[in-house]
Amino acid sequence: IQLIEDSLNAVRAASEEGVVAGGGSALAQIAPLLDKVSAGVDGDVAEGVRLVRSVLSRPLWRIAANAGADPEGVVAEVTRINGGYGYNASAGSYQNMFEAGIIDPVRVTYTALANAASVATLILTTETLIGHLAEDEDPTAGPARGGGSEKLGRA
Repeated sequence: IQLIEDSLNAVRAASEEGVVAGGGSALAQIAPLLDKVSAGVDGDVAEGVRLVRSVLSRPLWRIAANAGADPEGVVAEVTRINGGYGYNASAGSYQNMFEAGIIDPVRVTYTALANAASVATLILTTETLIGHLAEDEDPTAGPARGGGSEKLGRA
């Protein structure tokens, strides 16, 4: 049921506000436009613009990496080619994303970006964060492998 609701919401959003090339292509292709913005500002604002520019290509980078392609090469090529074209991970080739049916609703794209910016702002303005650090455990330790005395208080 949730998948059906998500699909209906995506179709509704697409019909109301349109679609962009999917698979992270649209975000990667707008990233260079931020160079003009960062040229007109300095200090923390410029650093923030550079940070946003760097993360815009991450969805495409991750898709390419998951598909076994060279993510840096894919991002460079998609950024270079015309809008509307991108990397089809299923086919392993560059295609017109609209013709291939790989599209994202505009609302979904800008909402994801706005939510990411909101979380980043929250993290930057928070004085304390609590996180989980993975414990370093020796995988060879334990009674069956000749170790484990440290767990019994005899270390």
